[in-house]
Amino acid sequence: MISVTVAFLVAALVVLVSTPAVSSMARALGILDRPSDRKVHREAVPRVGGVAIFLGVGISLCSVLVYGTALGKLIAWETPRISLWLGAALAFGLGLLDDVRRLSPRLKLIFQASAALVAYMGGVRIQGLLFPWGTQWELGIFSMPVTLFWFVLLMNAINLIDGLDGLAAGVSFFACSVLGALCLISDRMVEALGFAAVAGACLGFLRYNFNPASVFMGDGGSYFLGYIIAGMSVLGSLKSQTAVALLIPVVALGIPLMDALWATVRRFILGAEIFKPDRDHLHHRLLAMGMNQKKAVLLMYGASVCLGAVSLSLVYIRDFRAGVLLLLLSLAAILAVRKLGYLEYLAAEKILGWFEDLSDEMGIKKDRRTFLAKQVEIYQSHSLEQMWERVLGAAEHLGMDFVEMRVFDGKDPLTHRQVCLWEARQGQDPSDRFDPAKAMFISLPLGQGETKLGLMCLAKDLSGKPLPRHALRRIEHLRRTVGDTLLKLREKEMALRGERGQAPGVENG
Repeated sequence: MISVTVAFLVAALVVLVSTPAVSSMARALGILDRPSDRKVHREAVPRVGGVAIFLGVGISLCSVLVYGTALGKLIAWETPRISLWLGAALAFGLGLLDDVRRLSPRLKLIFQASAALVAYMGGVRIQGLLFPWGTQWELGIFSMPVTLFWFVLLMNAINLIDGLDGLAAGVSFFACSVLGALCLISDRMVEALGFAAVAGACLGFLRYNFNPASVFMGDGGSYFLGYIIAGMSVLGSLKSQTAVALLIPVVALGIPLMDALWATVRRFILGAEIFKPDRDHLHHRLLAMGMNQKKAVLLMYGASVCLGAVSLSLVYIRDFRAGVLLLLLSLAAILAVRKLGYLEYLAAEKILGWFEDLSDEMGIKKDRRTFLAKQVEIYQSHSLEQMWERVLGAAEHLGMDFVEMRVFDGKDPLTHRQVCLWEARQGQDPSDRFDPAKAMFISLPLGQGETKLGLMCLAKDLSGKPLPRHALRRIEHLRRTVGDTLLKLREKEMALRGERGQAPGVENG
């Protein structure tokens, strides 16, 4: 226990002392994370703080070796642990190289899998899945792909969640604290020592990384943390206790894992590049809800603490009670996803339209998913002008040459204000541009039932490029999406008018 405490304190102290020097070196070398539309910081910040974390963990464990304890001897001579730390060094080197010189997503994935393979070949393997209620699945030939997937998943999960000041370091600290406590309970002292060192390094780094951050851990730090947590959680899983299994670190690391898995699913559904960064992670959603960085990070800290408590309880809760607890946890996750607005991606009508296209190329065609993304963007519009710009983008995607949209304020378009937004290529009227014998004209009423919301007209010159396949079906999807969006905007406008005491449908001035 003394060695575990010393490892924690030494790691924290080393990081506290070395981070300013690392930050100054990064500024001198120009290794900075510069602001962009996707990022929330507004000034260039050094991004190689992972060097201090790596040094803190390494020096901490070396101090235990030098001290000559029994734990130090185990660290020095057991092959799985040697291979794990060697692979962790490779993961850190990969991330540091990416911080200095940006690598392609494909190349990073190959190197991540290679680093994971080092640990697997050294004996760090997931050979079976053991659940708290007693069920055990032997993986057999699937041991290697599952192990590699676990390592790569954790590396990218910590990397993806490193989007707000102090978020990745704080979540890693709480996860390592919980997993270290579990190892102490299970008498896995070597793994407890490793988790203590990593937790201490993360805590020391938070001194400089919490908002407002003066340094970022970068890919070097996030890859190293993800890799070492993945490996030690495998080594720390005990088969002698039914409740101590790989499921427990999954729960403890629920926040970064859910963010990484959902990001992959979301990008696939919307036809986006799987590895292309975006601004739609969990923390981005919290910021969009009006939270500042500190509140968003503290909320996710709280969620991490709650998940840690659940993972600790799984050690003592068995049989059906564990299943009930995990079911409740799953329901809570679904409610959280709904609160964050992610279920808009899974709106029944939009997804149903996607599945209807399964008759052609199984509905997995990227073009269809890209159009679904445009539908979601239209529905998320906050004004008519924003919606119109996004409608133009969708029409351009469908190959249309002319778009016209009229929005009615009430049921009778003859007596109420009309908003007419149209744009024709080269400023020409469609009647002058198209030969009726060679052009397609479509007039689409916008509304639900007797409610008339507007009219949208599309035209396509068929003498040139032909109409894209499935365009007519997607035009109908576009009509429904625009109608739903207009209804949402009208309800919002009526609510605002009601607050101001103004009758709906009446203009001032």
